Amino acid sequence: MPDHVHNAHERACGAMTRDARFTPSRTSKPITDANETAGPDTDTSQHDFKNISIVVLSYNRIDALRTNLPNLCDLAVRSEAEVIVVDNHSTDGSATFIEECSERYPELIYIQTGHNLGVSQGRNRGWARCTRDFILNLDDDTEIASDMVYALLEEMKHRPSLGIISPQVVRQIPVQVAEYGSPPSVAVANFQGACHLIRSAAVREVGLLDPRIAFGGEELEYSIRMRNAGYDIRSHRWCYAVYAPRALASSESLGRRRAWLNNYCYILTKYLPLGMSSRYVARYSISQCVSAIKQCGVGSLFPLLGSAIRGCIEGRKLRQPVADEVVRYYSSPYIQPDCGNIPIYVKLRRRLLPAKARAAIFTEGIDEGSLLI
Repeated sequence: MPDHVHNAHERACGAMTRDARFTPSRTSKPITDANETAGPDTDTSQHDFKNISIVVLSYNRIDALRTNLPNLCDLAVRSEAEVIVVDNHSTDGSATFIEECSERYPELIYIQTGHNLGVSQGRNRGWARCTRDFILNLDDDTEIASDMVYALLEEMKHRPSLGIISPQVVRQIPVQVAEYGSPPSVAVANFQGACHLIRSAAVREVGLLDPRIAFGGEELEYSIRMRNAGYDIRSHRWCYAVYAPRALASSESLGRRRAWLNNYCYILTKYLPLGMSSRYVARYSISQCVSAIKQCGVGSLFPLLGSAIRGCIEGRKLRQPVADEVVRYYSSPYIQPDCGNIPIYVKLRRRLLPAKARAAIFTEGIDEGSLLI
C-alpha cells in the first residue's frame, strides 16, 4: 500500500470509536504488506485466520500481483490462512509469476482456468477448493488491512444469519472514517465484489455464482438468492479496502456497460414481480443510457437498449420468483446501492439534502423525508 494511503489508514483507525467486540489498532497493516516488521499490535498471529480461505481472482494485473501475492503467501505461512489464486487465463505474464510463487510457497493453491471464464465461473473455481469456514474474496488489485479482516470476521461471528459482509471499497482510505455506532454494519442491496467475506455454510446452501453472468451484476444476483435463503447481506461502516482500477478505453467502457445492463435486466426480470421489475429495468436503463451517451456518444444508445431487451427476455425464460420478504426488501427506495429501486423524484429530492444528511441515509438508515430542509 502507498505510504500516503497507509498513513491515512493509521489516522483513520486511531479516530475510530472503540467497540467491545473489536478494538482496531492505530498501526493496522494491510494483509498484503510483509515488508515491515509487525509489532505487538499488528502481528497477524494475534488474529485467528485459520478458519479463512482467501480467494484471489486474477486477470492481467501482474503489477499488482508482484506486490500482493508474495505477501499473501507470507500471511498463509504465518497465520495458516488458506490462499487460493485463480488465474483467468492472463496473457501478461501473471500465470508464470503465480507458478513461481506456488513453487516457493507450497501452501499456495494455484488454479489455471485455461481460458477466461469471467468473474462468476472464476470465483466458483476458487470456492470449490475452499476448506475453511469463511471465504475472503479479493480482486488482484485490492488490498485490505489485517485488522479490517478481523473486524469483518468478528461481525460475521456475531451475526449467525449474516451470509456476506463487505468493507467500504475505495481508491484511497480517507483520513476521516464513519464514527463507530450501533450496529457497526448496515444492510445493503448487494455486496462489494472486489472484497467481501462470505460464510462457507451459506455457499453450500445457496450454491455457486450464476455462471451465465461473466461480468457485472453477479453481486446483486447472489445477494437476492442469499436473502431468499434467509441470510443477511451487510456492509461494514468503518472497514475499508483499497483498490486500484485501471483506466478503460471508451470502446471497452461501452462493452462493460452493455454487459452490466444486460445482466441487471436479466436479474431483475428473473426474480422480481413483473410490474416491479419493469419499473426497475426502465429506471436502470435510463440511468445507464444517459451516462453512456455522455461518455461514449449517442451511438451507444441502441446497443445498450438491445442489451437490455435481451436481458429481459432471458430473465423471463428463467423466471424464479423469490419470497415476499425479499420482494419487500428490494421495494424500499432507501436501500443502497441503487438497482432501479430509487424513483427519480426521490433522487431529485436527495439533491436538496446536505452531504452529511445524504450519507446518513446509507450509514444510519434514516428516512430522508425527515431530513429535508
